[in-house]
Amino acid sequence: MIDTNQTRDNRILLFSELSFSPTEKQTRVIHRILLIIMILSFFLRIAFFNQNPPALNQDEAMHGVNAYSISRTIKDHRGFFLPAQMHGFGNIGIVSPLYTYLTVPFVGIFGLSETTTRLAALLINLALLPVVFLFTGNLFKNRIIGLLATGLSGLNPWHLHYSRIAHEATLCPFFFLLFCLLLYLILTKENYKKLFPVAGIILGLSFYTYQVAWVMSPILFLFTSVLFFKESIKRYKELLFIAGIAFVIALPILFTNVFARETWMESRLASVAYFDKPDGFLMILKNFFYYFSFDFLFLKGDMHIWTLPGNAQRYGMFHPYMIVFLTAGITYLVIHLIARKKMRREIILTLGMIVLYALPASATEPIGWSLRAYTLIPAFHITGAIGIWVLIKSIPADLISKKISSFITLSLIAITGLYIVFQAVVFFYNYYTVYPALPENFGAYQYGMKEVGEYIKENEDNYSKIYITRDINQPFIYILFYTHYDPLTYQMIEKDENPLEWGAVFQFDRYYFMMDKEMPLNEPDTLFITRWSAPLQGKKLLKRITDPMGDTQFQIWE
Repeated sequence: MIDTNQTRDNRILLFSELSFSPTEKQTRVIHRILLIIMILSFFLRIAFFNQNPPALNQDEAMHGVNAYSISRTIKDHRGFFLPAQMHGFGNIGIVSPLYTYLTVPFVGIFGLSETTTRLAALLINLALLPVVFLFTGNLFKNRIIGLLATGLSGLNPWHLHYSRIAHEATLCPFFFLLFCLLLYLILTKENYKKLFPVAGIILGLSFYTYQVAWVMSPILFLFTSVLFFKESIKRYKELLFIAGIAFVIALPILFTNVFARETWMESRLASVAYFDKPDGFLMILKNFFYYFSFDFLFLKGDMHIWTLPGNAQRYGMFHPYMIVFLTAGITYLVIHLIARKKMRREIILTLGMIVLYALPASATEPIGWSLRAYTLIPAFHITGAIGIWVLIKSIPADLISKKISSFITLSLIAITGLYIVFQAVVFFYNYYTVYPALPENFGAYQYGMKEVGEYIKENEDNYSKIYITRDINQPFIYILFYTHYDPLTYQMIEKDENPLEWGAVFQFDRYYFMMDKEMPLNEPDTLFITRWSAPLQGKKLLKRITDPMGDTQFQIWE
């Protein structure tokens, strides 16, 4: 006899069960689909890898130069031995070092290039995908939701773009989610408690990923441990070992920042943080809610051109279809949290990650800076995957007949799948064809410095001095990068620089950096590199460097 109350309850969208135990055959199918997602994601990220983005920005070039220097001298380009904080642009241009260290093997083996500099970002973001699958599948006891979350991650514009940018922030999602996965397994599964050394190492290394990890890593550790309080009491020894291992590993970077406070922490925080501003709290609150706004997530995205192609295309951080999936997922999780006792802690952990994602970016300017908000992006994909699962499960199995219900279910899945593919195709077309050709993109990525560097490398022996425009950001780092300037020589020679200014290097060796109008035109045997200036009086134009649209970016004179 059919229980009508149970049948009625099963028809309610918000009470669909999350857990699902696949058969052995279903498990094989899930793993095959996961492999397909991984392969597709790889090709989407490797396509036009050196052409899009169209050039290296100064931060990427700095990672490459430091990796090149360490691979040959075991010191960064300023001569610091295996530093806990990488030196970039002056004393206040301090950068978390892990991305650079991960780049060292690629640069050391294959040479310094755009590809080897960006390769670590590609691989670490691809490695994030199976972590998303494992974390979601274990958290909600459902490998299909894990598969859906992995697929959403693989197609996400945010994740795609930062797989192609050599920036330390791209490491955060992998290390944060991997640590949460290990900690969850250690606390809830007897067979995994011996993984605590690995969890401690991952937590400790996370402090070297990006400055936001100094706050986010301890929060995630404490939040998860308190959430699973009973399990934490039973595993208190393992948790203490995790904390101890992480502290020992993170000690050099924490120690360095205590003594570097005046030259980096205070100056850098003063320039970007709202803490000391009169209306700081209101600005932080305003920013916090902006990162959850429709504009940022679905319509405009990051308006800073080199961090994401939202600027010209009016494309959000997520594809439009995520509006439906996230709405369904969040609604389900919130009501399930209130109405039922099952998986409450898992739900709180997921929703907590969504809330925490905006925390680092909210306290700093500029507003809408997606790099600082990228750290916990997988939480959105997990919630969206839950939304898909709940929507599918909400279709009654006994509507008119099982055949009709199955037909409706399959039809909705097919229509949704086609819509997702359509949205993805539109974005990828714009991303691979429109975005690289945007005029403002060439300026943001300082297009043409590669050609400048290669020209200098081939012809510098013909000149006693080379004057290079400072009408770009950090021109000296590009010269070091594209001329493959000997790292040991650079560390030892005298330089005209102001370490307390943001990367103000005015001269080293035969290279002089100044504004176009300041260049002395009466010196013999001199090469001049200018930006968009008028012709240099009495000088011969040797080469005009143009972007793919035909606009002049640099001019070379003698």
